[in-house]
Amino acid sequence: MTCNVMTTIKFNGDDLDIETGINIVCFLHQQNITDGQFIVVINKEMVPKSQYGNVVLAKGDALDIISPITGG
Repeated sequence: MTCNVMTTIKFNGDDLDIETGINIVCFLHQQNITDGQFIVVINKEMVPKSQYGNVVLAKGDALDIISPITGG
């Protein structure tokens, strides 16, 4: 029997319950965010893509997914 401990973060401004101890890669897969160009910002700091596997989400974190703006 497994027991997943949950915690709450802000995701794009809304409260979201997630499994405690997951990293950004796991979070993105759970949210079906796997394609496209975007950046991840946690607590108003951009996270380099190379660090997605190392950054563990914590209670109260504010995570935003931002798409680049294009135009001319």
